[in-house]
Order: sequence, then structure tokens, then C-alpha cells
Amino acid sequence: NVPEKVAKRIQSQDIFLCVGTAGDQSWLLSEAAFAKGLGKYMILLLEQGVTFNKGIIGADYEYLSFAPGFIEKAFNDLLFALPS
Repeated sequence: NVPEKVAKRIQSQDIFLCVGTAGDQSWLLSEAAFAKGLGKYMILLLEQGVTFNKGIIGADYEYLSFAPGFIEKAFNDLLFALPS
């Protein structure tokens, strides 16, 4: 279940950008599924070693990874992942 505050933020944006790092990722699939249901363009930026259960969202998203502690190295790739 996606909290109302988060749901409103996802609804108000054109792009769903999710950053996942080591730790509890239980919220990730819920928010991604909610964004997919709204037809949002989705980009998942995940730390290397973090697994993501595609579940209901399938494979219809951009996927980028970064080494632990070096998220800034993915910013250039992120620019290319944005829709034109």
C-alpha cells in the first residue's frame, strides 16, 4: 500500500524515478506498481547488489545501476534515460 503523501507526489510527476540502496526494499515494488498503473515513465536507479523483483511491473522501465557510495557516477546515464 502506498502512503497518500507518496501517492500524491507520484501522481503529480511525469516521471517516476526510484533510487534503491541496500536495506529494506519492500516499498519499492508497491510504489513502482502504482506509478506503472498511472502510466508514468519509470526509471529505476539501483545500487549494485540490490535486487528488484519485477513482479507486476514487468520489464517496461529504464534500469540504471551504481556502485555503492558513487551514485553521482550514474547521473550522466540518467540524463540519457530521460524521455525526449
